[in-house]
Amino acid sequence: MRRLLLDLTLAATLLVGFATVQNAGAHLVTGVAFVLLAPFHLLTRRRLVAASVRRRLGGLRAVGGPALLITFLVMLGSGVAQYLLPGSEPAVITHSGSGVLLVVVAVVHVWNRRRRLLPPAPGPTRAPPTTRR
Repeated sequence: MRRLLLDLTLAATLLVGFATVQNAGAHLVTGVAFVLLAPFHLLTRRRLVAASVRRRLGGLRAVGGPALLITFLVMLGSGVAQYLLPGSEPAVITHSGSGVLLVVVAVVHVWNRRRRLLPPAPGPTRAPPTTRR
């Protein structure tokens, strides 16, 4: 239950940060909250993170984890640069682009894991087999 609460809070900070771009103070607070919550999201999945680092899977899903991490780091770095150098056009463009990319990659991340997030759907009920004599 705690993991689900953490996941929902992390998703909410990402979406609120995206929605508060026009309000610098609220955007900064939600951005800092997102940066502080993201490592805890990974810590609650230590075995999964370690297993994905150990084995190298092919295909698109193997790209998702590194894409999230790289996009997260780019967004963090450009956000810090934007805060320290107000009006820096490259930082604004990089931060905006990486923010949109992070939302897209996060949606794909959640979509690929939806089976683990949702309770199993009830299957068709069948009558027990009858024996004929």
